[in-house]
Amino acid sequence: MTTPIELDGAMGEGGEQILRSALGLSLLSGRPFQLSCIRADRDRAGLRPQHLAAVHAAAAISAARVTADRIGSEAITFEPGPVRAGDYFFDIGAAGATSLVFQTLLLPLARAAGSSRLTLRGGTHVPASPCYHYLDWHWRSLLAAIGVPFDLTLRMAVLPERRRRGAGGYPRQFDAARPGAGGARYPASGSRPPCGRQPAPRDRRAAARPDPAPSARAAAGPRARDCAGGAPRRRTRDLEKDLHHLFRSLRQTPLAPVIVPARCRSCGFRFDDHKLHKPGKCPHYKGTWISEPRISLEEKR
Repeated sequence: MTTPIELDGAMGEGGEQILRSALGLSLLSGRPFQLSCIRADRDRAGLRPQHLAAVHAAAAISAARVTADRIGSEAITFEPGPVRAGDYFFDIGAAGATSLVFQTLLLPLARAAGSSRLTLRGGTHVPASPCYHYLDWHWRSLLAAIGVPFDLTLRMAVLPERRRRGAGGYPRQFDAARPGAGGARYPASGSRPPCGRQPAPRDRRAAARPDPAPSARAAAGPRARDCAGGAPRRRTRDLEKDLHHLFRSLRQTPLAPVIVPARCRSCGFRFDDHKLHKPGKCPHYKGTWISEPRISLEEKR
């Protein structure tokens, strides 16, 4: 047996990135490692469910031997076996970032003999981690340029923070099943109730009340039906942050955002382009009759 490489998790940022990097490098090299002081500089040290999911996923694709792999563990030993290509599914949980587990497993599976299909259930847009669109628009192009092509598809985005705050409803999810070039396929997915699911009526009168505009709701598309079915709404500032992140990502694509800013309908005052939500009051006229900002995409000239 090869002597495990000893790693100190308190070095550097003292977070969980050293764990994921160690897992990926161990799978690629076949060298075992022993990691201590896991997440030593975090408020809650030790393995959390999303980190443990990465350990179990790495162990599953290589039949690895792992010790002390449990919630709260501050030290583990990982002894990998040969990485095996195949069809894998891992449920990371709503609070876990699928992108981080995906990055951990991508290179080892890409170097394995045969094609692979990886299905992940969990968060697709989790704070302090790469979102799905970053992986699809930037990271995928970079990896393809160095000879590691793969494909990725999004069905729906998971919004885990709403579930953690107890807002109710179901998280958004995504599912990727597009075959990738180079013999490897890397999808990511989640699960949700069917579109249009309605909350339970409070009484018989509510159950008997007809839908006031079923045709209009159907014409509005799946997103409108989701909202009508009781799915949680995101906070305005969270949506603005996501939109600004999307605009930065679009710089490397053929598309450019076109923003028509909010405008006071009484005096014609135009608000700043960076204000992507409807303002509450006009600073000049002091009125509330304000048109909402409009955002669209067009090809760059």
